[in-house]
Amino acid sequence: MALGRNISPGQGETCYRKDDYDLEREGGEERNLEWGGTLAKELGLSGKADPETWKEALNGRFPGGIAVDGGTFLDEKGQPQRRAGTDFEFSAPKSVSIGNVKYPTSRK
Repeated sequence: MALGRNISPGQGETCYRKDDYDLEREGGEERNLEWGGTLAKELGLSGKADPETWKEALNGRFPGGIAVDGGTFLDEKGQPQRRAGTDFEFSAPKSVSIGNVKYPTSRK
């Protein structure tokens, strides 16, 4: 099952803080979030994703004066919000999980 929902810049900041906390707890400074991919390089983003640069990116502002206009969506109250991104969640139905427990497969 796949679920996608739009997120605002504020929701994106909350995700950063939550994930950063979890990663630091697991492995310290070396496990912080990092920029990656071709588009990040083109936008001048590399290395660790610090909170301020993350916040600016969520609001469509990047190094070198690059600005990106994002779309909008209506929140639960019907108010327009800036769309910073889309959060996708993928999960298997419960029957798949149960089937895997009952009929395990060996993988080499």
